[in-house]
Amino acid sequence: MNYDLTALDTAIQKYICDTDIPGLTVSIRGPEGVIFEKGYGYGAENCGCPLNEHTIMGIASMSKSTVALALCILAAEDVGLANPNALLLANATFQIVHTIGMPEARIPLAECTIYLASSAKSNSAYMAINEALAVAKETQMAAVPLYLRNAPTKLMEELGYADGYKYAHDYPGHFADLEFMPSELSGHCFYTPADNKHEEGLKNRLESLWPKYYKK
Repeated sequence: MNYDLTALDTAIQKYICDTDIPGLTVSIRGPEGVIFEKGYGYGAENCGCPLNEHTIMGIASMSKSTVALALCILAAEDVGLANPNALLLANATFQIVHTIGMPEARIPLAECTIYLASSAKSNSAYMAINEALAVAKETQMAAVPLYLRNAPTKLMEELGYADGYKYAHDYPGHFADLEFMPSELSGHCFYTPADNKHEEGLKNRLESLWPKYYKK
């Protein structure tokens, strides 16, 4: 069966304009599965602005709490360390939505959406934790270095527990060159700074503190 989806799209847009409704999501299924699915709202299709996703999510009957939660995930996963303030704003937005409710909450939701969409992006933290979890799963039996282990008993002291531990605040710059990884993972770096202004500062600091791991 042939479907005139262009005519259907035009008719739906005309219906929204004629009835002045905020928007809707249309999903049509045929024998072969979904043949048409689209969200409609004021300016959602053609304005080309960061509000597109926010608008479509809202008119698709998602709760505003769900939208705010998605913004928090977006801030952490996709904006990340390129702009750490994004996560603070997203979390504040999440709290505001629960505090003041709608319709006023639509304003901070829009503000946060625009800010995140306009911000520099980085997934370096997301990639780092995923790699760390994968390595941890593969090396579950890796031993914690003895000097990182507490020595509450005389036997543990004799076995070398806590021997060689360096308390960072006793060293210049409050930094001690101490390996925290199991011996088989020594020198393994999970975090790779992305190419953006904020992480450039992190990269420079890591290179100065850990030149054996982060090469200039």
